[in-house]
Amino acid sequence: MLIQIPDFVKTYSEKCELIFLDVGVIEAHNDFNAQTAKVFSCLLSGEFSKEGSEYNCIKPTQFRKVVGKDHAEFSTAKQQDADEYLRYFLTKVDENEKRYRPVDAVRLKLEQRLEDSASNRVRYTQSNEYVLSLVVPE
Repeated sequence: MLIQIPDFVKTYSEKCELIFLDVGVIEAHNDFNAQTAKVFSCLLSGEFSKEGSEYNCIKPTQFRKVVGKDHAEFSTAKQQDADEYLRYFLTKVDENEKRYRPVDAVRLKLEQRLEDSASNRVRYTQSNEYVLSLVVPE
């Protein structure tokens, strides 16, 4: 899904050389931006989806280790909730990529209106979100 968003493509594919220059060869193995750039570059290159090729796959094992590091659930190989993982991943992108800020393309400000029925007072709260959850009636 994220490889369809131009800001992510620019940051992690078109500008991936800058990421690797900033990080260096030795640190790239454990660097969030470098591992994300590797996955984006592989997915967008088409080199790993050639029919009949022995390299017809991408195994993002190191990517998963780096992204899930320091998280109790995402550091395991167990199945995860997609919504929770997407929110977590976008938070990690926001923390790690300060130059191009690709998360701004999917960030939205959610305003919630709360009304106290006893006093008729109204309060508004705002929060930054990456995913808009909607209730779909049956």
